[in-house]
Amino acid sequence: MNDIRRQKGFSLVELILAIAAFSILSGFILQMFLTAAHVNLQAAEYDQGTLLCERAIETALAQCTPRDAEQYFNAQWEETDKELATYALTLDAEPLGEALIMPRRLDGAGDAVSRTQKWELAASMARVDSGETLCALTTRQVVQAPEEVIGQ
Repeated sequence: MNDIRRQKGFSLVELILAIAAFSILSGFILQMFLTAAHVNLQAAEYDQGTLLCERAIETALAQCTPRDAEQYFNAQWEETDKELATYALTLDAEPLGEALIMPRRLDGAGDAVSRTQKWELAASMARVDSGETLCALTTRQVVQAPEEVIGQ
């Protein structure tokens, strides 16, 4: 009988308690991984929205006269129709100041005039289903039109 008590090992109660403790700890760790994955998806969505907003602002600035615009994107961030859209990009362009004329004399060709205009551009990306705004950017920029030659 004493030989049985001297054997080393775990009892059934110790084994059940160890499994229960491991289960509880693994539940917390799993919850942390799920939360991290959710936050990672939100960050990727925000980054892609910000990138598209910046691209819309830069494209508008490349034009001499920016205009209000709307674009729609599906879940894979491909441009699509409004009915199939997951995300909506809105660009608002508002002129802030009068155009400035800066003449420059050309040899025998007249005066070269370049026009500048100050604009406020606001771009925002929102989810279509919930209306939740992912990101919003606003910038004030001076846009310079190509030079025109006037007079002879």
